[in-house]
Amino acid sequence: MNFEIISFYLVFFASFIFAAANKGSSLVFRLVLTALSAFYVISIRFAEFDADINVYAREFYSDSYSLYYTREAIFWLGSRLVFSISESEIVTFILLDLLVVSVLFFSLREFSAPKYSFFLILILFPIVFGFQNIYRQLFATAFLLLGVGLLYSGRRRWAGVGLVSVLAHNPSALFVPLSLRFVRYKIWVGFFVGVILGASLGFLSQFESSSTSGGNFSYVLSSAVLVFVGLLVGKTALWQRPFRGFFIGLAAISVLSPLLLASSTSERISFYAISMLFPFLVLWSENFVRPKFPVRGFIILFFVTPTFLSSARGFILY
Repeated sequence: MNFEIISFYLVFFASFIFAAANKGSSLVFRLVLTALSAFYVISIRFAEFDADINVYAREFYSDSYSLYYTREAIFWLGSRLVFSISESEIVTFILLDLLVVSVLFFSLREFSAPKYSFFLILILFPIVFGFQNIYRQLFATAFLLLGVGLLYSGRRRWAGVGLVSVLAHNPSALFVPLSLRFVRYKIWVGFFVGVILGASLGFLSQFESSSTSGGNFSYVLSSAVLVFVGLLVGKTALWQRPFRGFFIGLAAISVLSPLLLASSTSERISFYAISMLFPFLVLWSENFVRPKFPVRGFIILFFVTPTFLSSARGFILY
């Protein structure tokens, strides 16, 4: 058993521990979270690089400024800058990973999410797959989630964060219109905008990656998004009314994606949606489902189990 596997299970068990002791010492929580997240990231990068990560590593040496790189300048040019300073592929990835993890944590803080969710998000299936393969999308997901978190907490700085996300991975632009106030407040507007955006999904075929989850899970993932949204827009979730249009828009895009896109691209669309719905689902369970610990345990298992069924399972089994 290598350190990569050990780090995964340490984070996994820590999520259960803090699910049971959510009101424990904040200092202990911060120390454990900092130590485990650092160990997790370092363990991942000192393990053998996966195929797609090797591609990213080779791009650190590129000196091209073609449109392919400049349209996603935040990621491509930013990673080159970090590499030019560190002069190490591993150190570059570790620094970039720590930035992503920090942004994810800031996002959850904006939601006032329970402590266990800070550990769980590190091993959330779309995030694990991002660390292994779809690295630009991982970057963009973190900043998209921060933008949504800023909206949730009533801040007005989400537009700049959304722009960072788009310049890290252009397809994330698909979700930015759903964050507009007149869209996210109204179900019918969210549905209309989501259908329009979903109908334009053919454009994303140019971003299609050969990286898949290891099977055709596109319909399963889009169905999961539909179920999640059903929970969040139900009568018990009136507290989330300002985001009802946002949820419906995500559902519309996710449902249309497997009909219009290849499996790999459709899965990536659903990864975005699931990641953005994650904090809302956690808060929904905290507010409307009892008893808390069994429900938290179920949520942990629910969001981690897909990892065992996908190509990412090598991360935790071998």
